[in-house]
Amino acid sequence: MKKRSNEALFGTDGIRSEFGKFPLDPNSIKRIGSSITACMGPVRILTGMDTRKSGPEIEGLICEGIDSSAEIFSTGVVPTPALSYNVATGPFDLGIMITASHNVWSDNGIKLFGPDGEKLPDETQNRVEEIFYSSDSFDIHGSKDDIIPFDGLENYVNFVVSEFSGIRSDVSEILLDCANGAVSKAASAVYSKLGINHTLFNITPDGRNINSGCGSMEPGFLRGHIISGKGQLGVAFDGDGDRVLMIDDSGKDLDGDFILYIISKFLKESDPDYHPAIVGTTMSNLALERLVGRSGISFFRSDVGDRHVYEEMKKRSAVLGGEQSGHIIYSAIQKTGDGIITSLLFLKALAFLDLNVSEASELYKPFPQIIKSIKIRDKRPLDSWVDLKIMIEKFNKEHSVNSRILIRYSGTEKKIRLMIESEDENVINKNLEIFENFLISEIGE
Repeated sequence: MKKRSNEALFGTDGIRSEFGKFPLDPNSIKRIGSSITACMGPVRILTGMDTRKSGPEIEGLICEGIDSSAEIFSTGVVPTPALSYNVATGPFDLGIMITASHNVWSDNGIKLFGPDGEKLPDETQNRVEEIFYSSDSFDIHGSKDDIIPFDGLENYVNFVVSEFSGIRSDVSEILLDCANGAVSKAASAVYSKLGINHTLFNITPDGRNINSGCGSMEPGFLRGHIISGKGQLGVAFDGDGDRVLMIDDSGKDLDGDFILYIISKFLKESDPDYHPAIVGTTMSNLALERLVGRSGISFFRSDVGDRHVYEEMKKRSAVLGGEQSGHIIYSAIQKTGDGIITSLLFLKALAFLDLNVSEASELYKPFPQIIKSIKIRDKRPLDSWVDLKIMIEKFNKEHSVNSRILIRYSGTEKKIRLMIESEDENVINKNLEIFENFLISEIGE
């Protein structure tokens, strides 16, 4: 298969596409399976999936391409962090998570994990991609009948419960929006075993309702229940459970930057051995950087994607990092974003700091920031886009260090992201429409 310039296999967070279209058409999925084992060798593989209708079919197609020398185990529907945990602690060399995370049900994707439970590094993914495109044919080796069942959900639940045994929650009622996704069973099991009062929403997946009008992508659902007085804290997961957003008792949205700040404050004040450093991304709010800096915590930025965050965390010897979108990694417990663990860490932080949710939310005041996602017809290389570079240089020259602009392509969707933030809202209002209209006119769909 010959690679075209716009046909990169891996994006920001694995492989992702509408099911049935490249690279998630049946032949490509089989080729992915063949390429993985050609790269990794004879291995023991654990697969998992979220609740999308296409998950079992993709699992079967991957199995057809995987070399017959490999052993394939399936843990069925589990959160992504549960797959990561089971690969790291079990007799496995590779984890394959079938998920499109926060995307609509008709999309799906593939995330790959190494034997340590970490997402595969760029060089390994690049090698898989090279093999994928290097041959015009591949052999059919296995079938879905070769897959061995494995109970990874119970392992994961017991692990999380043991890590947070004895946790004290001062929040009288927590509302959990499970997005009709992979945490629909796991979140309830963990919270129930820990004795934390909670109410569950969106726990009846049907293959098509994942992330639909609910979860971290649609926090309005949970906000309505909070405002009506049904709970003091809203916790909204995404489809595969590797990220989480929250809502305070007044209905205010609390993003990943806020969560990072509260947990970092808790760690610094509670753990004398804590190395005071956290990792955000290029999208993290300037207010987070300034606030943790004043607390004596070093702040570093990585490229967008929790895989990049984790690599920067290792480089900086940081145990905490994350994204504004709610991917939070606490590597002392888990090596990938984990929505359930993040929510429990947040509750521990509130209890230790003796804060209720509203008091905590008042501690963090983000700079005004607007992000626009623009559908595009093609990806023009940003580093050689002269007109755009001139506009950005002009923006940076005219505005102070308290303003930022960032333009980047989505790694999971055919979109370009435009972010402008500033201490002065007039800077945003003045420039947003100018840049948005320019991008639409140049490469808009």
